[in-house]
Amino acid sequence: SKVKRFILLGESGAGKSTFINTFYNYCYGTRNPDDIFADDQSKVRLAIPCKDWLDRIQGDEKSSERDINDQTKSQTMCCTSYMFHFNDITIELIDTPGFNDAAGVAQDDITLVEIEKILQKFPYLSGIIIVANGSRPRLGTAFQHFMQMLHQIWPNNLMQNMCAVLTNCDNTSCSLQSQVLHTDLKVREGAIFHVQNSLFRWDRKTRTTKVIR
Repeated sequence: SKVKRFILLGESGAGKSTFINTFYNYCYGTRNPDDIFADDQSKVRLAIPCKDWLDRIQGDEKSSERDINDQTKSQTMCCTSYMFHFNDITIELIDTPGFNDAAGVAQDDITLVEIEKILQKFPYLSGIIIVANGSRPRLGTAFQHFMQMLHQIWPNNLMQNMCAVLTNCDNTSCSLQSQVLHTDLKVREGAIFHVQNSLFRWDRKTRTTKVIR
């Protein structure tokens, strides 16, 4: 198919929406880091509302974010699809609510229902993108249980087309060991990538870097 469709799965606050914004900026904004930290950030383009960067939002899609000023809860309330035209390929990323939300187990049950609803709308998936906060040493139990369930009910060829994106780190500062991803999530060797979310930790008013804990 000309459309490569991927679903993003991860815990609350892992950075799924951040990854989509990073990819969107790469496709439609700037690929030069100097443009991001310059006095004029007019070349930056984002798809999803992000605190301190609302003026860089492009498009007229209705936001699925809950409250960007309250980072104690999962921001994504429902599954939302984003389309990207990259070279000669159309890539579709499906953002999903996070697991292990501060609202508790009941919210995880709602998340499962939301994911089931969105998957019924699409005839196929090209693969799965696991998004995890690489600055944390372990994964939440609810998310691990969900992934183990997927391995039992989803086709093997789909589960083999799975990669992991570790946010808030690079390959030298990552706290989440790759062995955890291999053992608990069955992510194969060579399918783990790192994203340092410098753009979203940059306070444009004070020109300082925010610390993520």
